[in-house]
Amino acid sequence: YGLFGMALSIVGLIGLFKDMGLSLATVQKDKINHEQVSTLFWVNVLVSTAIMLITMALAPVIASFYKEPKLIGITLALASGFIFGGLTTQHQALLNRQMKFTVVASIDLLSIGLGFASGVISALYGAGYWTLVIMQLVTAVTNVVSVWVMCRWRPGLPVWKSGIRSMLSFGGNLVLFQILVYNSVYIQKLTNCYYYRFSKLITQFLVLLFLV
Repeated sequence: YGLFGMALSIVGLIGLFKDMGLSLATVQKDKINHEQVSTLFWVNVLVSTAIMLITMALAPVIASFYKEPKLIGITLALASGFIFGGLTTQHQALLNRQMKFTVVASIDLLSIGLGFASGVISALYGAGYWTLVIMQLVTAVTNVVSVWVMCRWRPGLPVWKSGIRSMLSFGGNLVLFQILVYNSVYIQKLTNCYYYRFSKLITQFLVLLFLV
């Protein structure tokens, strides 16, 4: 679990950008059309792909930071999961917007269940720390397949002048807030240094400033 936790603490921080806050932007919008959702879908896919590639490029840096070569493979595997998030963000947002909460909960349970089952099987076959990585990827793949089956909406070509600027702005503000909160909660996992308390105080100040 230690190796997985090391990689996840940094990958999780980078992963805050994959959604770009556009899921909630779609849910809270009073009126939204097919062109807007399609454009946001492709934005999510492009951002997720970019984040996946950036994280993969940073894998050696993360391994060097922790002085643990095994983190390269773990980071590469976890990074590949970003693209799955980009493929489902808008579909899940539409299901929530349509208040199909039972469907969303069922998808979550199925994904977690299959992920857990894959973890148990992997552990029995001696996969070691890769068990947790396999669980993550199986959960993500199951989620993608289930969401696309249950949500009949399919994206069209992006229309960049479809009026999504306000939604992008909303999403950007949400991501900033999430980063500040993440830093406050998990910065100690990244550094374990004495300046943790000072960093937390600064973060709390920035959160209050952001809210004002």
